[in-house]
Amino acid sequence: MGFYPANTTVVMNKRNTLVATGPNVPFGLSFMGRKFDEATLIGFAYAYEQRTMHRNDVQPYLVPNIELADVVA
Repeated sequence: MGFYPANTTVVMNKRNTLVATGPNVPFGLSFMGRKFDEATLIGFAYAYEQRTMHRNDVQPYLVPNIELADVVA
């Protein structure tokens, strides 16, 4: 669904082992429906993703430098 803003204070979970919220930490959105509504749900999710373009908001920390073709012959 999006990312917490860059100025968000880091908050740890109850066990103090994981970051619950922090700068650029992603959070999600779930689409739910009836049985056999997968095609409709995927359409809704795709439309949401294309409309918001949140995927481009934050760049990944690590970018792979190898392609699948390099591994699979």
